[in-house]
Amino acid sequence: MAPDMSLIDLQDTAAASFPNNTVFVAGTLEPNQIVDQVLDKNITSVIQTNEKFFHEDLKRLAKLREDPPGYFKNHVVFLFPDAVDTLHIEVKASTNKEEVREKAVAFCADVKGRNVTESVIAIFEELYMNAIYDAPNEAKKQKLKSAALVDQAAHLCLVRSETQLGISFSDNYGSLNSQKFLRRLREIYKEGAGQVINLRNEGGAGIGCSLMFENASSIILGVIPGVQTLVSCVIPLGLNNRQRAEIKKSLHLVQI
Repeated sequence: MAPDMSLIDLQDTAAASFPNNTVFVAGTLEPNQIVDQVLDKNITSVIQTNEKFFHEDLKRLAKLREDPPGYFKNHVVFLFPDAVDTLHIEVKASTNKEEVREKAVAFCADVKGRNVTESVIAIFEELYMNAIYDAPNEAKKQKLKSAALVDQAAHLCLVRSETQLGISFSDNYGSLNSQKFLRRLREIYKEGAGQVINLRNEGGAGIGCSLMFENASSIILGVIPGVQTLVSCVIPLGLNNRQRAEIKKSLHLVQI
């Protein structure tokens, strides 16, 4: 069911839930509070009332709720129906990572603000590692049929509208455990990055997860178990450093 568009009238401190109690609308949550909401209250979407982007974010949320498979079929059109430019790159473990990163940076060349490029690089590093290395390893641990895939190609996509830029990675393993991802984030926020690095002996500390969340205004964690993982991050455009720091985060979990 589509969300009530009267939610646009919410005040900054307002919160509301849809009838199925899986969507939370707020305006003042910090990243650690978002993670707590999703993990502790069985919420699959948190959307915040950022004034400049709320209408776009709300429409995106409505589509995610109405048609989850549509996100996996063609996420570019699904998330950015008003896209003005896109870039698709097939990536394998044998692919020159630096060359791919340079293409991603070049895509941002005409976007004002150095911080946008820096955010793209930070998010790229984490998504690349997840799709190329972590995904096949997790598939083996979970004993998924997709674990038999060898040097399977992942796909990097960058898309830009007039107001937002999206970066995503898709793989054909479908091994992402969203709850594990969020629990790792919670460790970072609760214990601090340095403490988590010292305590964790295997599996990574999750620093990249927190950097990804820090540099995006909205994250969509999508997974069809054993089939596909598609993680997308949205970066706001046209803001200075202070304005970007004030943007409140949104988070969506999509699984079919």
